[in-house]
Amino acid sequence: MGSKQEEASLAELAYRILLSHNEPMYYRDIVDEILKIRKIKGKSPYHIVNSRMSQDGRFERVDKGIWGLSKWKYKDISFKYTLTVYCVKNGIITLTSYMRPYFPSTPEEIELVFVDESGKKIHTVLNNKVGKIIGFKDWFSKNRLNVNDVLEFGILDYEKGIYTVLIKREEVEFDLADVRDRIIEVIRHERKTMNTGEVIKKLPDDIKAKIKVDDVRRILSRENWLIEISDNLWVPKELLSDGEKLLARINILTRGGSEDYKMLLKDIFTYFGFNIKEVAFRENNLLLASASLDYKGYRFLVDGDTPANKKHENGLPIALWEDALDNLKADYFLFISHHIPAIVKNKNIVFSSIYTLKKLIEWHNEFPLSLFDFLPLFTSSKEEDRLSEIDRKRKLVRRRVNLLKDILGVLDQLSKKIKLIDMKTLMTSLDPQKKYTLEEVSEALRFLEDR
Repeated sequence: MGSKQEEASLAELAYRILLSHNEPMYYRDIVDEILKIRKIKGKSPYHIVNSRMSQDGRFERVDKGIWGLSKWKYKDISFKYTLTVYCVKNGIITLTSYMRPYFPSTPEEIELVFVDESGKKIHTVLNNKVGKIIGFKDWFSKNRLNVNDVLEFGILDYEKGIYTVLIKREEVEFDLADVRDRIIEVIRHERKTMNTGEVIKKLPDDIKAKIKVDDVRRILSRENWLIEISDNLWVPKELLSDGEKLLARINILTRGGSEDYKMLLKDIFTYFGFNIKEVAFRENNLLLASASLDYKGYRFLVDGDTPANKKHENGLPIALWEDALDNLKADYFLFISHHIPAIVKNKNIVFSSIYTLKKLIEWHNEFPLSLFDFLPLFTSSKEEDRLSEIDRKRKLVRRRVNLLKDILGVLDQLSKKIKLIDMKTLMTSLDPQKKYTLEEVSEALRFLEDR
């Protein structure tokens, strides 16, 4: 028998011969190649070399008497691994039973190098005692890996411990119908405005680990009893006032949603209190709104275009607007647009933006406007002037209403103590921070006397 050095040398020679041929060889052919290089001591050189290769992990018997290199069996092998919460948090890979054959089984810790698709090397430590590969934490964080993301490993050089790692980010397949009921249950239980992230947090852990934000959004968008009041913010319709529902529909429209613009305009002006109906003119449908006031009413036509339409192709051509006013006996033509064109000379044709409508809805939802309050929409040339005038009027009306409430409250309290209440007593009893004037209080008292 030869020395350990000689035995190692025989194995090394066999390794080099297989490496140079780059294919499995019959053991006798391997020995014949070695004999060309050096002598082999012993009665049976074929048996000696065959024995040395069987004891060396670098060699793999691929058939009876046929030897190849162990690393060749990994040449085209790749295997996948799905990240768990524990893996992502600690930056480790836990060796599963199907993965163990592809990694060295040495009892001591050894370094493994993983090369990602960008060429970056991740230096890790293999610990077979605990069955883990440690050292991926920074790489996981940099690549923003999450639970259920999938890694695909390959082997570059088994002996040197060099592997490849690719990020697959595979989606976990599951039936959305199976989780819809749980999502709807969350929304109904919470009874408040929620974004998709908040919904996911309330789901059971098994669903939470699988479902994505887009999945939740897709489910919620199919529910007619829900409305997306702004981007990715959902609420049951029953929790919204009529004004809030209209604002949500406008937001859907401005984000490019499939909202019927004409129907939306009709619902908005109905909400304001106008009598409104559809009328036909020159193969176009317009809205005719009427304000019935005690002394004199007014009528106006309403048309508009969608946010994406810059040429008013969805509405009546501009050249026909004056004809429409005359034929339909309307006082004004109001065109609601996102793209205000050059000013039209006819003062009865008014352009306004969707922003103005949103502001009017917000004000009306807070404190109802009268039909008379809307007249500045048609009497002011600039849009900001219209809003300022309407805002001034609504604040004045609101102040008068609050004053009436305050006077009635004070009179009720004072009447329990004194029979005759003079103006001075009334004025000093009102809230001084509201700074009501004597003229305002006198006018309010006259209004109450008339009623």
